[in-house]
Amino acid sequence: MALSCNPTTSSLDFFLPLITQVADDPTYYLKLDQLKDGATYEDPKVVQAIELQQKIVKAGVFQPGTTGTSGDQAPQIFYTGKSAMLFNGSWTPQGLTKDASPAFNKLYKVMKTPAIAPGKRHWTANQAGAGWAVSATSKNKDAALEFLKFMYSAEQYSPTMNDSNSMPATKSAAARIELPIMKQMTSWLLDGDGCPHIPFGPGSVAAGDPLAKIFDGSGEPAAVAKAMQQAVQNAKGG
Repeated sequence: MALSCNPTTSSLDFFLPLITQVADDPTYYLKLDQLKDGATYEDPKVVQAIELQQKIVKAGVFQPGTTGTSGDQAPQIFYTGKSAMLFNGSWTPQGLTKDASPAFNKLYKVMKTPAIAPGKRHWTANQAGAGWAVSATSKNKDAALEFLKFMYSAEQYSPTMNDSNSMPATKSAAARIELPIMKQMTSWLLDGDGCPHIPFGPGSVAAGDPLAKIFDGSGEPAAVAKAMQQAVQNAKGG
């Protein structure tokens, strides 16, 4: 499986759903992200997830040198036939449509992030990394809201998502998706299998640096978990 862990924060993309799988709780990482309610990266659930990640790495699932593979290189490894699979984001079909051959685009399939055991939920991410904000005190508030409604109307937004082979953010647009693979992926956001795992908490992305030691084989789970906790606390200024 082709995977990019460069920058090291990208290693969290594959790892964080494992925490949710081990905890069997889609809200667990939300607490860890904010270090709330006593949540800590040294929690046995996190250590167990790191152990699972280490097992996957040692099994040779990923290409050598994941921590040196950029986000552009991983798809190239995939569509040039040098890997059987690719782990990447929802924007991948857009990139493959542009960069890979028409024959390849008819060949590949998409799958959910694997569940930890047969019959388990396929928890993965559906949390957006950005969003619009309108100031309640702005004299242009009403005009801004009207413009947002226009942009996200089915007549405007759906063609844009189809033309760009992008995953939509509204149910009305999801109903009009044309690319079969994108339609399949979008359906996963609507069936309750999502888990918001993208780190938004202060300092959370710093956990990716120590985690890289699992991907390059230079660290052990308990020590890495402790280093992740310290890195996040340091980044938060705590």
